[in-house]
Amino acid sequence: MDYFSSLNASALDPDTPTLFELLSAKELDELICPSLRFIVTFYAQRHPRYLLRLATRFDEIYGIAMALVEYYHLRKWNASFTEKFYGLKRTNLLNTAAPRAQRSVPDLVEARRRLTKRQVLWSLALIVAVPYIKEKLDVRYERLRGQALLTDIETQRKRFFESDRARVVSDRVRFELDYWFYKLYPLVKSAHHLATLLFYLGYLFGKTTSHSVGDYLLGMKYSRMSSYDYMLDDQRTQALKQQLADNNDDDADKPLIGKVIDFVTTTKGINTIQSTTLTGLSYALPTSMFLLKFLEWWSGSDVAHRLASKSRGVTEEDLPIPSRAASEQQATVSKTTDEKEVTSYEKSGDGNAPALLTASSSTIVRDTGLCPLCGDPITNPTVIESGVVFCYPCIYKHLETADRTTGGHCPVTGQRLLQCRFSEESEEWEVGGLRRLMI
Repeated sequence: MDYFSSLNASALDPDTPTLFELLSAKELDELICPSLRFIVTFYAQRHPRYLLRLATRFDEIYGIAMALVEYYHLRKWNASFTEKFYGLKRTNLLNTAAPRAQRSVPDLVEARRRLTKRQVLWSLALIVAVPYIKEKLDVRYERLRGQALLTDIETQRKRFFESDRARVVSDRVRFELDYWFYKLYPLVKSAHHLATLLFYLGYLFGKTTSHSVGDYLLGMKYSRMSSYDYMLDDQRTQALKQQLADNNDDDADKPLIGKVIDFVTTTKGINTIQSTTLTGLSYALPTSMFLLKFLEWWSGSDVAHRLASKSRGVTEEDLPIPSRAASEQQATVSKTTDEKEVTSYEKSGDGNAPALLTASSSTIVRDTGLCPLCGDPITNPTVIESGVVFCYPCIYKHLETADRTTGGHCPVTGQRLLQCRFSEESEEWEVGGLRRLMI
C-alpha cells in the first residue's frame, strides 16, 4: 500500500508516481481529441465551405499533428505531452537497482535511464497509432452490431453462402473477416480490460513497476521529472540561442531576404522552426481544452442572456407579471385569429400553401425531396426545430441574414425558433438548433 495518494508530500516516493497521477494524465490525454473535434465541428457548421473537409478528415489530420507533438516530447523529455504537463516521464528499467549509485551519481543513473530510440518509437505507436486503430475498429464493430440487431449474424452468414455473392472470392473473404471480427473483437477487448485492471492493481499495491501491458513489454516505468531533465532542457536552449547568435553575427551584412532564405533552407533554421512550432502546440493544446470548458459553461449558463438583457436596459425583474384575466383574453383573441385565417384560406380555394404561416397554426408539410427555399433537390439535409428539412446553406443563410423583426421563424410553418437569437453587438441572428440528417 506504499503507492496510494496522500496529502503528505513527504510520504510520497520521490521517484515513483502514484497510480492516480498516471490516470489523471491519461484522462487529460483522452480529452484533447474530443475538445478539438468539438471546436472544428462547431465552426465547420458555420463555415462548411472552408472547414467541412477538415472535419471529415479530422482523425487523420489530428493523428499526424499529435504524432509530431508526441515525438518531440518523447525525444526531448522522455514523456508524452500530458505526462510532461503532470511532471511525469518514462524511464528505462535498469537490470539492477542501485539506490546508492543513484544518491552518489544521480546524473549518471538518469543518463542510463533515458529511453532508447526503439522505446521512443514504440511509445509513439502506443500513444498515437493504437488509439487511432482502436477507434476505427470500434466504429466498424458498432456498424456490424447494428446490422446484427436487425438480422442475426448466423442468419446473415447462411443467406450469404446461399446467394451468388459467395462465389466471388473478394466478397467471401470480406464477409468472413467481418464475421470473425464481430465474434472475436469483444473477447479481445475484455481480455485487454482485464489485463489493464490487473496491472493497475499490481501497480497500486507495489507488486509491479509497470502500470500497463505496453510498458511491461517495452521494459519501461514511470518516474517524476528531476533536475537532470530540466538541466538538459536548459543546455539545449542555451545551445540553440548560441547558434542563433552565431548565425546573426555571420549574416549581419546580408539583406533581410537573404537572411530569411538561409533561415528556411539551413538545417539549424529548420530545427528552430520545428522546435518553436511544437513548443507553441504544447501551449495551444491545454488552452483549447480550457476554451472548450469555458464555452460549455458559457452556453449552459444564463450569464450571457443576463448580460445581453442588461445591455438593452431590460432585466427579468422589470417584466410585469401577467394577470389571469389578461391571459384568458389573449388566448381568446389568438383562437379567433386562427379560426379567421383558416376560414379565409379555405374560401380562397388556392391549392398552394402560404409562404409563411403563423406560429399557432398547424400545417402538414409533405415530403417532396425539394428544398422549400431554393426549390432544388435537398443537399446536405438539415432539420430545424419545426421539423422541416432544408439544404444546410439555404436555411443557415436565410436565418442569419433575416430581418430583426421578422427573423427567427421557420420559413414554412412560421414557428418561433427558440435557439435563434438576435445579437445586438453584431446586429445579426445567431443561428442555432440546426441538426444534420444522416441518410
